[in-house]
Parts: sequence; C-alpha cells; structure tokens
Amino acid sequence: MIHSVYILHHYYELSGCEEVKLIGIFSSEEKAEKIIEAYKKLPGFKYRPHDFCISEYKIDVPAWTEGFITVRPRRIKFRKKQHKKR
Repeated sequence: MIHSVYILHHYYELSGCEEVKLIGIFSSEEKAEKIIEAYKKLPGFKYRPHDFCISEYKIDVPAWTEGFITVRPRRIKFRKKQHKKR
C-alpha cells in the first residue's frame, strides 16, 4: 500500500515571474529522481538542471492546514498637474 506520493516540479524565476512545470506524481522518490536524470537531457531543462524539486505528500493527510489571505496591490491614482497660465 502506498502511504506517500512524490510530486516532481521544475521551477525557476524569470523576469520576476515564477515559472512552474508539474512533471509528474510518482510512487517513490527513486522513480522521481530517475525522471530528473532523463529530463536533464531535454531542451530547456538541460540549461536549468538544478531547478527540479521533489516534494513528498502523505496520502489522506491534508498538506495545507491553515487559512489564507489574499494580498492585492494598491492602485495609486495620479492627478495631472495643472499649470497656471501666465
């Protein structure tokens, strides 16, 4: 019986944005590591070989246990300067 799964992502930051690719979900860490070795030879991935991440998740156990908040950027309105006529 499987008690955990291993999620393999490839992620990095590019121009201030996070680039994330879900590679797959595996039944063992060893299987995920084997896939990493194969992907390191593929276009794109071979230039970022250290950006793989394996995360273990327990089956039937919540991974997120707290609430959350949403932070939205504030918009600032600018007023046009009015020039005095001379």
